[in-house]
Amino acid sequence: MSNSRRLRLMMLGLVTAALIAALWWAYSGIVQLSQLRAQTMRLDAYLAVAQTKKTQLKQMQEWVNQRQDVRKRAEAAGLVESQWGSRVIQQPTSLVMRDQAEKLIRQLASKAGEYWFLPESFDVAVVTSSEGLFTQPTAADRGFNVQVKGTFYFKAAGQ
Repeated sequence: MSNSRRLRLMMLGLVTAALIAALWWAYSGIVQLSQLRAQTMRLDAYLAVAQTKKTQLKQMQEWVNQRQDVRKRAEAAGLVESQWGSRVIQQPTSLVMRDQAEKLIRQLASKAGEYWFLPESFDVAVVTSSEGLFTQPTAADRGFNVQVKGTFYFKAAGQ
């Protein structure tokens, strides 16, 4: 074999090796690019979750601030929980004369904020359809059917 032929074969071998190396380098770059794209998609998903959580945390912080503000205003108004007691009131439906119904309603309503009534249900109804809640009582008036259920809050003794 002549030297020129050997030189050409050697050059062909070197070029082939260089092409194989370039192909391997390009393939590894494509694989790395694919991995980086997948990682970018995961990081984008994490970012979206983090932004959602950040928004939720801001909302929660706003609620905490509002709650603290309400608590401060309640304390300034004398509505501290430890200074108040409560009782559950449950009066089944019963017939009550108008003057007794009026007393009951006055007892449940405080003008000065000394006590509070939180009703679950409060029903007042006339006994017969010929009577009215806001009409003058007649001689045959039998009063109202009254039913009350709720919680009565009052200032604790010694406060």
